[in-house]
Amino acid sequence: MAGLVLAAPWSERPPAALGSEVPAGLRLPGRPSWGAWTRLTPAGSSRLRPGRSRLQLQTIFVLVNSIGEVAVKTVWIIDGAYMFNHGRSQPFDYLKLKEELIRLNEAPIHDAYYLNSTRDPSSEAQNSFYSWLKSAPPRGPKIRVQLYRLKDLHINCPKCCTEFNREVQKGVDVGIATLIIKLATKGAFDRLILSAGDGDFEDAISYIKSDFNKEVWICGAHDTLSCDLQSYSDKVIWLEDLHPAINKPA
Repeated sequence: MAGLVLAAPWSERPPAALGSEVPAGLRLPGRPSWGAWTRLTPAGSSRLRPGRSRLQLQTIFVLVNSIGEVAVKTVWIIDGAYMFNHGRSQPFDYLKLKEELIRLNEAPIHDAYYLNSTRDPSSEAQNSFYSWLKSAPPRGPKIRVQLYRLKDLHINCPKCCTEFNREVQKGVDVGIATLIIKLATKGAFDRLILSAGDGDFEDAISYIKSDFNKEVWICGAHDTLSCDLQSYSDKVIWLEDLHPAINKPA
């Protein structure tokens, strides 16, 4: 039996810890307000201690609108290499992109993660970009950065017998899939927005949808978004439709 959720009175002003996540100009359907809701956990929960009442009260803060809908908890995960390739032909700004995703989501993004490979050591320009990604608004988009080292792959061409080394990313795809499953099992999100195009994430997406009933939105480009990912998505956000709103400043 699922926990019962009862609404308690709420105020128009959000608690400071939560209100800081709401960007200026955010518009939600109806009249938004922050509510203190009370969740009742049925008897038998492992969190109940002997001698306590059959129902344990837990107060949580959630975003609700005027008709009483509870906003979903959303996490955004970014495949940095995939988005970099899109940006080579259509430069974009991560802060503007996050603002557009929040607008479409009709609720704040709880956490955002950027995963990519980098040379060792990273260049000064790369370090500056990663620091900006981590910065909170209005300076930056406030995205957590997880970096993996590039690996040298030795290649021997069978046709011309030429030998050369090529840098390839290592561990990023596994890191993204692991992060998706880890956050889902912890109940860290209700909705995942995944900015990636690789069909290798199909198993992870299928797992969190079938076993944890998570909602998945895919954000990608028309020419590079895997049909496998599209088939599992609850919604596809096309990057081309977000331009010019997310264009990088000239």
